[in-house]
Amino acid sequence: MKYLFFDCEFASYKDGKEKICEFGYVVVDENFKELYKDNMIINPNVPANEWDYYALKKILTRKKEVYERKYKFPVFYERIAALIKGADLVFGHSISSDVHAVNCECERYNLPLLDYDFYDIKEMYKEYNATKSAVSVEHIMDDLGIEGDNNTHDAGADAYNTMLELKTMVERLEITVQELIEICPKSRDFILDGKIDSKVKCEQHRIERHKKMMEGDYSDGTNEMFVLKRHSNKKTFLQFIDNVQPTAQGKKQIPRQEYLNQLEL
Repeated sequence: MKYLFFDCEFASYKDGKEKICEFGYVVVDENFKELYKDNMIINPNVPANEWDYYALKKILTRKKEVYERKYKFPVFYERIAALIKGADLVFGHSISSDVHAVNCECERYNLPLLDYDFYDIKEMYKEYNATKSAVSVEHIMDDLGIEGDNNTHDAGADAYNTMLELKTMVERLEITVQELIEICPKSRDFILDGKIDSKVKCEQHRIERHKKMMEGDYSDGTNEMFVLKRHSNKKTFLQFIDNVQPTAQGKKQIPRQEYLNQLEL
């Protein structure tokens, strides 16, 4: 058995499409014996005005010039594809964003898309620790008392630390990786034909909720009013207001137009 853990760092997020500048990974066997690891430093091939300068200053561990001297993603594609296809199981922390990024780069350079299952260590830890809070790699390391690679936000270090987190959880629970996967079904996801299953389902759910809401059904208890105000056009928002039926008398009522005028402020 081969377990692949990978992590990516990004130079840009323009138009929701990440541009990868690091692909770090570690491969271990079923006993967590390290087989090989590396961090591919990649030229993201973006103009100067598309760089995420916050990432350059606060997150990335290398200077912009270092990335720009390296080869572009297509040079690394076969190696990345071989790692993914050669692994029995693929893991990462919040890995869907990294999977999405690899897919974006494949599309950008007209390279074959990669279909595979993957598992999120963050979701496993949330089940392990009985928490719903968002947690970082560093938080999990601290909570589990793991001393790993301290080179935070280096993709290779993050991939290696993610591996240590899974190793620690299964050892403390005295179960196998497969057994942990079985008791953490939320950790499993997959990408097929460039579409990540969880994102597809999330979008379908959003569309269904929006349709019900526009029909006057907002029984799920979600306050859709402010969501619509932020993300929808004015016509859609006004349709929602027209369909709302108050369920209780408020302390103070104001005319509809006055309320809408306040929203415009």
